[in-house]
Order: sequence, then C-alpha cells, then structure tokens
Amino acid sequence: MAYKSIDQTTFLGRSGVTCLVPAPSRKTRWTLPIRPFPYSLWLAVIFCLCWETVALCLTRFFEDRVVVRQNNASIWSSIQFAYVTTLKLFISQSSRYVVRSHTVRTILFACYMIDIIVSSIYAGGLSAILTIPDLTEAPDSVARLYSHNLTWTSTSYAWITSIVDEGDGPKDPIFHRILANYRINSMDEMRSKAKTENMGFALERMAFGHFGNGDFFTPEALQHLKLMVEDIYYSFTVAMVPRMWPHLPKYNDLILAWHSSGLSKYWEWKIVAEYMNANEQNRVQASMYNHIDVGPVQLDVDNFAGFIGLWIAGIFMSILVFIGEWICYWWNRNQI
Repeated sequence: MAYKSIDQTTFLGRSGVTCLVPAPSRKTRWTLPIRPFPYSLWLAVIFCLCWETVALCLTRFFEDRVVVRQNNASIWSSIQFAYVTTLKLFISQSSRYVVRSHTVRTILFACYMIDIIVSSIYAGGLSAILTIPDLTEAPDSVARLYSHNLTWTSTSYAWITSIVDEGDGPKDPIFHRILANYRINSMDEMRSKAKTENMGFALERMAFGHFGNGDFFTPEALQHLKLMVEDIYYSFTVAMVPRMWPHLPKYNDLILAWHSSGLSKYWEWKIVAEYMNANEQNRVQASMYNHIDVGPVQLDVDNFAGFIGLWIAGIFMSILVFIGEWICYWWNRNQI
C-alpha cells in the first residue's frame, strides 16, 4: 500500500554489511606423521610392504627347504622372518637373520632400495611440513561463513532486516543459516568478545571503502581478526518522496550531479578523517590479505604431538605384547 502514495529517488549511496572474522591460524594436528603422503600413496606403501612380506616369506621358505634342506622348517618361521625383516628395512634397521640363498639376498636388496627411496621422500615431505606451517581456512566469504557455521554479532536487529523476507524468512539455505547465527550484543560486549571469542563482528562497508560500526576496534582484537573478502549483502540507499512529486526529476538530477562532482566521495573521506581513526581503517582494510609469516619457524612440542601419540601407542602395545608372551610362557611351562 505504501507504494501507492510514495516514490523513490535515484540512489544516494551504497552501503554493505561485511564482517571481521577470526584470522587463519597455524594447524597443529595429531595426524602430522601421516600428512607427508596422501591417503592413496599410503595405501600404495602398505600394499608394497605386504608384497615384500610375501616375497620374503616364500623365498625364505624355499631357502630352508631347498638350499639348507631343513626338513623341520616351518612356514611360521618364514612368516616371522619376512614380517620382522620388512619392518626393519622400512625403518632402515639391520636384521640379525643369516641369509644363505642368493634369491633371498636379491629380494632383500630390492626391498632395501624401495624402502630407502620411500623413506627419503617421506623425510623430505615431513621436514617441509614441520618447518613451513599450514594454515586453517578463514570464514572470509559468504560460503565459508555458512560452512563454518560461525556466529556473528552486531548491536541491533536492523543489520539484517534488509535480507529478512516477510513470513518465514529467507528461502536461500545459506542465508537462512547465516541469519540463524546472528546475535545481538551491546558495543561493550562486542569490544570484550572481540579479544577472546571465536565469532564474527559486523561492519558497514561504505561506498568508497571505509568502514562504520567500528567502535569495538582494539589493537588486541585486530591482531586475530581479518576482513571478509566480500560483503554478506549490500543495498543502495534512496530517499522516499510523495507520489507524483513534481520536483522529483530535478531532485534526481541534483543527486547525479552530486555524485559526478565527487562531493559524495569527498564527504565520506571528510567524515572519516574527523570522526574515525584512520590507522584502524587502514588496518581493517589490510587485514583482508594474509600477512602471516609462513616461512620457517622454530620447532616446538606442538610439532611433535603426533609422534608423541605414536610413541605412547607403541609403548602401550609393547606392554600388552609382553604380557601376552609372559602368559603364553607361563602356560606352556605349566603344561610341561
């Protein structure tokens, strides 16, 4: 009904809503020891080790039966030799087994060459991962804000009224979740949460690149926040006038002349210079780009978390195996 009695002028300005979101941080994972190889390559390595075990088992059994002519040679001893030798070669350790067959020696040499190549490639990839850290993904776009399910906040409901449809809200599932994650906080609460909370903070992106609603800016907050690379949404500002207003064409011409003369840009820059912190404006704009030093870093305990986990798991498994061997020994001794 309102459009029957009012009319709109041409655009007065452009205003967008964007966010300061958590900046990317260095990844520290327990899966660090397996990251030098992709999963497909790890499957290929496991397959190769299995074939090495089978080849060594068959050649060892052939050596015991044909070369040495041991009638009491068992397949179990050949399996034990193949399994232990394969693991030792893979970690560049020597074996205490005595080899008499040239066939077994040839297989051992081939296995050693394969394992030393794989170990060298793994060591090179691991050293690169340890010293050149990988970074987490920042929710700095609408799609990433949706996928990260990140909570974002501002001071009033007016920040989202332009994209809330009448009735059931936005039909786009992306904007539906983004709006569901919107929270309202006071400026003091935003200033406090900007230092510690993992959430986004709404900003107004003005027509010529400046940002409003930045009273929560602090040097501590800007150290771990970055600007989104795109707006959540934007709209053009217009003026409402009475329907059939006779001066509307001239008023539109005045607005266009205002824009053409550059006064709108000058006015925005003047307001920013007088009432805002230019240094903070520049830091916010620069935070859109990644300035984290991804060069070599000093190693610490976090880099070896995965290896410590493997070591603990190995110690636990060795204790279980020792207990099992002791029980078997005790059982066999009592049977005798």
